[in-house]
Amino acid sequence: AAPPLDLYVAYAKPEHKAAAFRLAAAARRAGHSAQLELGGRSLKGQMKQAGRAQARYVAILGDEGTALKDMESGEQQVIEPDTVMHHITHGL
Repeated sequence: AAPPLDLYVAYAKPEHKAAAFRLAAAARRAGHSAQLELGGRSLKGQMKQAGRAQARYVAILGDEGTALKDMESGEQQVIEPDTVMHHITHGL
C-alpha cells in the first residue's frame, strides 16, 4: 500500500489547474508528498480521490480563494495560498 499523502490539490474549475500544479510542486519542494488532479474529475470526484489516497489535507482552489480541509477532523478554512505549507506542517 502507498504511504499516506500529505496534500491533495483539488480545483473547482479548469482555470485553476495551473495554480494547482504550482502548489503541488511547491509542496514537493518543501518535502511534502503531494498529488493533484490531472484526469479532469469533478470537484466531488477529486475529493473522493483524496480520500482514497489517504490525504491528510486537501487544498481546494476556487474563485473565492484557497480552502484547506483537514481530512481527519473535517475542519475546513479559507486561507491565503502562500500559507498552505505552514498549515500542512503545523496544522489548521
